[in-house]
Amino acid sequence: MQIVRVDLGRGEIGAQWTLPTGAFADLVWAHSRQDEALEHLRVHTAPDRIEIVLFLCVPKRKCAEETAQRICSRVVQLVPGLQGWFVRTPW
Repeated sequence: MQIVRVDLGRGEIGAQWTLPTGAFADLVWAHSRQDEALEHLRVHTAPDRIEIVLFLCVPKRKCAEETAQRICSRVVQLVPGLQGWFVRTPW
């Protein structure tokens, strides 16, 4: 199990995030694929920043970071309410 934290930031043209934290967590689950091995996640939302901690059942850290980046990028690309947001590098 690997744990990866990813932050989303709001760009200058992005709208503030106003939905509950649980709604964002549901979006991550809805946009992750079974082969990405997401087991659990924790989310903290603020109007200008969203922090996501993903628990991935993969053997290597590098693979976990790439998978977390891919999942979060997909959410930003496909969710209209995140237009103008960006994914920061996982840490």
